[in-house]
Parts: sequence; structure tokens; C-alpha cells
Amino acid sequence: MASNVNIQRSGTLYITISIPPLLAYQRPSTLPYPSHLPPDFDVTNYELQCAHGFRNEEFSWGLYFDHGQGSGTWYTLRRVWPRGIDPTMPIPPAFQLIKQDIPIGILRLNAKVVGLIRVFAEVPGANTDAQTGGLRYYLDWLTANLAIQATRSFLWAVGVYVRCRQHVVRAHGLSDSGTFDISRFLKEALTFAYQEVWYAIGGQLPRPIITSVLGAALVRDEFLDGNRTQEVLPSVEKDDEKVLDVTDESQWPKLPERAKKTK
Repeated sequence: MASNVNIQRSGTLYITISIPPLLAYQRPSTLPYPSHLPPDFDVTNYELQCAHGFRNEEFSWGLYFDHGQGSGTWYTLRRVWPRGIDPTMPIPPAFQLIKQDIPIGILRLNAKVVGLIRVFAEVPGANTDAQTGGLRYYLDWLTANLAIQATRSFLWAVGVYVRCRQHVVRAHGLSDSGTFDISRFLKEALTFAYQEVWYAIGGQLPRPIITSVLGAALVRDEFLDGNRTQEVLPSVEKDDEKVLDVTDESQWPKLPERAKKTK
């Protein structure tokens, strides 16, 4: 089970869950959010309904990267409405990437934010300017390129996390023994979101942070899965970390050709 987090660290990646903008006729009291995950919840049916347009995504999913000293970047998607689409594009994008530099404390005071799920962390002391800056540069590039082909914000956010995880493992010359179960993560995230969404609608602030059981952390020269990171992170010494230049594009996970051309 995911666990609550009160400590924020630089070099940490979160998946954010927000309430989408309301339409003109909508009011918060009319939103169809349950208060908990139904016992008969079918992950496959939920995903297929969203994927085939039978229902809209309940939440807006994004990513937040904490790069230290009270600053961070929030990556989200905004749907492109038909009148804003360039007719000359052969396959116009469904979303536009929105990037905001915002302290995590301010983000947690955003009334639309339901909560944050920590999925990746680097140990304190490993976050040199080169490392954190390189990872920021990589995330800027990756979020923009995956946004071009995004059809759902959930798949986009999870795709960025998985590729970021692959990138860090490769850059550090490590092996990742864990496997990411997207259906299990969706169930974990929705359980959290349904528990918190009405508190968010009611204006309870700040919004909470949890650590995903499917998250990971880079500790010294190891890559740890899940909540083992909570046991290790506080006790790790700050020296012995190797400084890496993770701006080297040759080490980045490959993207589809369509995304590469737009880089």
C-alpha cells in the first residue's frame, strides 16, 4: 500500500492528479466522483472506455519535478480544441504541453490538485547541479515529445515516468529488476484520488503526497524499488556519489520516429 510522505527532496519526480477544468454548466457538487474505489472496479474496462472515447478522463494527470532550493517544474497537458488546431498538420496533436516553474508548497495549495504521488527520488547529496540540471533538461525534452502523440494524460504521465526511470538506470550503469505494472498503478492512484478528491473540492489544503509502491529511488550505486526507498534514503551518506552528465542524448531511451523528427 502507498504511504504518506511529509518530506520533499530535490531530484524527486511526482505524478500529479488534478480536477479537470469545469465546463460552463458544471458545478463541483455535480461531479460524479465516488468516495472510494468500488470493490468491483475493473481496470481493463476503465482503460478501454477512456481509450475509445466512451468516457472522458476523470482527472488531469501531470508530472512535477522538484529540483531543489524551493523550486520545481510542473508539466501538464491542455486539450487543444478544434478551432486551435493547425489545419496544415497531417496528424494534429490532441494536447498542448504546459510547463510551469512553481514551488512544491505552492502547488500543494492549488485548489484543483487532488494529490501528488512520488514515483522516483535521488538520494540527498547525489543532486549536483550537473545531475539535477541534466535530468531537468531530459524531462523538458521528453514531456514535449511525448505530448505530441498523447491521447490521454494518464498514459502520457506514466510513459514519461517509465522512460525517465529507464534513462536514470542506463545513465548510472545499473540494472532495474523491477517491472512497472500500469494497471496496478492506476488502481493504486485512483484509490488515493477517490479518497482525496472531495477534500480537494471542499478546499482542504495543502494537498497530500504519498509514495507509490511501484516507485523507485537511486541510492548510491543501487536502484531500489518500492517502499524500501523510505528505509534507505534517510540513512545514506552524502559522499561517494559519482557525478554524471545525463544530458548525453546517446543514453536516452529511444522514442518513436514521429517524436524524434519534432525534436
